[in-house]
Amino acid sequence: MRIENITLDMYAVIIITILLIVCIFQRKYSQSINKYLIGWMVSHILMLCCDIFRWYLRGKIDTLYLFAIMFFSEYILAYLCLSFFHYYLIDYIKDYAPINRKLRFIVWPVTAAMSALWLLSYQNRIFYVITYNAVNVQNEGYYFSQMPAAGLLIVDMALVFFYRKKIGWRAVLALWLCMIFPLIAFPMQYTWNAEVLFIGMTLSLLTRYISISSEQNRLLSESRAHLAESRIATTMSQIHPHFLYNALGSISALCDIDPVRAREATDHFAGYLRMNLESMTLSLPIPFQRELTHIETYIWLEKMRFGEKLRVEYDIQAVDFQVPALSVQPIIENAVKHGICIKEEGGKIMLSTWEAENYFCIKVSDDGVGFRYKEQIDYNDEKLYIGIKNVRNRLETMVGGRLDIRSEIGEGTAAMIWIPKKTD
Repeated sequence: MRIENITLDMYAVIIITILLIVCIFQRKYSQSINKYLIGWMVSHILMLCCDIFRWYLRGKIDTLYLFAIMFFSEYILAYLCLSFFHYYLIDYIKDYAPINRKLRFIVWPVTAAMSALWLLSYQNRIFYVITYNAVNVQNEGYYFSQMPAAGLLIVDMALVFFYRKKIGWRAVLALWLCMIFPLIAFPMQYTWNAEVLFIGMTLSLLTRYISISSEQNRLLSESRAHLAESRIATTMSQIHPHFLYNALGSISALCDIDPVRAREATDHFAGYLRMNLESMTLSLPIPFQRELTHIETYIWLEKMRFGEKLRVEYDIQAVDFQVPALSVQPIIENAVKHGICIKEEGGKIMLSTWEAENYFCIKVSDDGVGFRYKEQIDYNDEKLYIGIKNVRNRLETMVGGRLDIRSEIGEGTAAMIWIPKKTD
């Protein structure tokens, strides 16, 4: 029994370690691979290592205390895995819908209480008995020690079900599958062996990774299959009717008072529309310099309407990289529409680019009205949400980039884009 369990644990450690290494390298290309998933994997590996040592020390009288430490550690690390999964779940849902981030803290009181009771059980033997020759024996209360963890998983399943319309049934089933394996293992381990629980937890991690890979492949396939439709929909969503009406109205007014400037404005307006329409045929990223030209054209047209109320500063330190077409301009447009033009006295937008060790960085910041932002975009504005989601998806799919947004009411908004450097 000892050899079989050690071999099984070592095999699981090798598999999860490989997945951990892969996830570390893939993290910059997928938002689904975050620090909580990494923490979940690391905790799981440590838990399995403790279990390996426990089985190795089992039955050796002179290793009783070390055996007890390994036994305590693997239980606490199991709850730590559950905590990381819970954090991962909250972080996953908040990308699709507003969610109270305080929900993540419900796991800690349970983890702390059960860890303390587990340690106390060494003396009062509520859950288990460790014999003089370093063997753990389940006690009558052992099953109760697993119930809080099962309860937390059931709460997480209910949370996923509550947000089913936002995240979609495909994601619901994938997340539920992660939680089903440990839940099935809870009753089995009571009559069989605790090793069954670790098998279930390992299968849970494997399922999550397979789901992430499957989702990435699905998105890539859909992106290729419907690239033309997606480009058209994305492009048309960027051309807001109010902007078109206002630009044409300004040009019409200039025709009477300043025909030369009206002609210049017409040229800029034609260039703006041409860039939007050309993006329908672009299946590859474009040089940032081209995107910057489009941004400058858009700003010129908006300043024609807002004048000095709209101030824009550029700090361009890097241009030798590529971005998806219309990936930065919509961020500028959101800053104008949702930040500056709402503010009575107007405001300033700053566009900065620079080169870091592994990334090219783009920052768009404004001192506009801002909005309440708790690591989520303003879901009350559906157009804003869809526009930012489109930009995020195209950055991730086409160049492996990432978009983060931070905003505070009265202090403005900042959007950061990271474009990974190409590696040979």
